[in-house]
Amino acid sequence: MIAAGGSMALIFLILFLASCIASLPESPGALWIMRAVFGLFTAASGMITGWGIKLLKQVGRFKNYSRRIAGREYCNISEIGSNSGKSIKFVTKDLERMISKGWFRQGHMDGEKKCLILSNRAYEEYLQIETRRQQSKAEEPVKKEEKTQENTKEKEAKNEKLAPEVQKIIDQGDAFIRKIHECNEAIPGEEISAKISRMEMLVDRIFDRVEENPQSVSDIRKLMEYLPVIESVSVVPVGLSRFREGLYPLEPFTKEDAKEVIDMIHGYQQQCMEKCGTHFIHASDEWYLLAEEPVPEEECYDGYLQLENGVGMIRLLLNEAKETMEELYKHKFLTTLKCHHDWKKKTRTVSLATGKLAYPYIRKIAKEVEACMPGLTANVYEIRNDFFGERITVSGLITGIDLMNQLKDKELGEALLIPENMVRVEENVFLDDVTVSEVEKTLQVPVDIVKSSGRDLINQILGRKIHE
Repeated sequence: MIAAGGSMALIFLILFLASCIASLPESPGALWIMRAVFGLFTAASGMITGWGIKLLKQVGRFKNYSRRIAGREYCNISEIGSNSGKSIKFVTKDLERMISKGWFRQGHMDGEKKCLILSNRAYEEYLQIETRRQQSKAEEPVKKEEKTQENTKEKEAKNEKLAPEVQKIIDQGDAFIRKIHECNEAIPGEEISAKISRMEMLVDRIFDRVEENPQSVSDIRKLMEYLPVIESVSVVPVGLSRFREGLYPLEPFTKEDAKEVIDMIHGYQQQCMEKCGTHFIHASDEWYLLAEEPVPEEECYDGYLQLENGVGMIRLLLNEAKETMEELYKHKFLTTLKCHHDWKKKTRTVSLATGKLAYPYIRKIAKEVEACMPGLTANVYEIRNDFFGERITVSGLITGIDLMNQLKDKELGEALLIPENMVRVEENVFLDDVTVSEVEKTLQVPVDIVKSSGRDLINQILGRKIHE
């Protein structure tokens, strides 16, 4: 708009000067004066137009940066500038100019200008951590050693009064804190260093609390004493992706390990039920898949307090699907549907894509629905996670590229059904930024997103609305 405004101003200026020239007497001096004035105004209009174009380009870059940031409080500048066609140096200076103009209302740069911080709270935390880090580096080795010796003496005097069990926990905590600190010193990068420093402070506070109150030892048995302040605790196996080069080596759990974990959790649940009337500690669904054991019944999940952590999702899905099928038979919905002219004249084929964790359960539900409708074919496909690694088994971490690569030669039928946790909320975009429309175009099939309920799953398989 600014560029257009400059062009309009130039046009009006030319018309104005033309009228002035026409009204002047015909003399060489007057003509030279008007030429000079005309030249000055032409140059000024050109400058305004150029400035407007430059500003429009900057606004475009700001929108692109904002999309890359995606609502985060901090982001690496290298990530922000990726795919922009500009150098990191250019992007850094560009962001600094935008911050100075107030485009990022709470925008800040870290000291090394490698990270953009987008909230005052996060920036204050960064400054505190940076100040602490600089002070730590500035300390003389002698003073550091004196402080260490002083702390050791104080702890020894304090620990003489502690019970052996408590002392053992505190010693383990001190070793853990030292390990965190060593890792922080060894790992480069301001962003990750800030996170590790925050973790170190939190762990340090926890074990300070243990020293002050020995009865609060952070053992599973002691966690029970916090009921009902803490409603529940979930035990979830760490997801080991293929992006672990240079990280601390971790071994995946085996089938035997998973069985031991489940047995241990069930033992704690029994104690909690006797003491507090709640199971309190829950194993995520992944443990039962790994151990090849059935998931517990609904009453074991205390009202599904930790569904977002993958605790009880499979049981809830199975129960909802079972209830829906019973309702269909009770109200003769399936019998009516079998006689419907759509099912008489043609068959229906749909496909469902899911992760390794849910695959056997989704397949079981699909086959039950399929058995009730002779003309229905429901193909269920287990998607292997090549993007993050095969040990990642949940459907919520499946990417669009894995979906397209593994389904391109499959029979998909009239529609491809995917769970809603496979895409970002209200965006229809996968974790790798592939859109649902791109998947539809590649696979040449409509993609329907299924809500996290057994009823909606059966709705989508049948392709008809089952009313509540």
